[in-house]
Amino acid sequence: MSQPRLKRSPYDDAAEAELSRWPGVSWRTEVRGKHYALVLTFNGVSRFVTYPTSPGDTTRGPLNHVSDIRKALTALGAMRLKSERSTAPKRWRNRTEASGLNLVSLADTRLAKDPFAALAQVKFLAPETPPPAPEPRLGWWRRALRWLGKPTR
Repeated sequence: MSQPRLKRSPYDDAAEAELSRWPGVSWRTEVRGKHYALVLTFNGVSRFVTYPTSPGDTTRGPLNHVSDIRKALTALGAMRLKSERSTAPKRWRNRTEASGLNLVSLADTRLAKDPFAALAQVKFLAPETPPPAPEPRLGWWRRALRWLGKPTR
């Protein structure tokens, strides 16, 4: 009986990209029940890592799968190739503008004056009180109720 053909999933792409960085490691994919198994072999010793057949969790799932692969390969004793660092110049941020703070040295002579002296001269005015609102004009029914007194219930 022939073996079922495996479908490609985002897990396979992430696994192959990661396994290309581990020299001396061979791998194969198997169907085990409802899940796939990635069988990793290094120096004659093998381990397997399972992953789902459906791409239900395509955001974090492949990243977690790669993390499981790394743990299994480290347990087997495999060494990962160092990734090359970029040769582009490093970008620096102007931290004073990014934080919104204006950092001034203490030797600056402009700060010798009291910064709160100008605030002492500010006079605050009391808010004007609005005139009282006129009483609402009563309709004929309200006037009649007022003339008759409070209704009893």
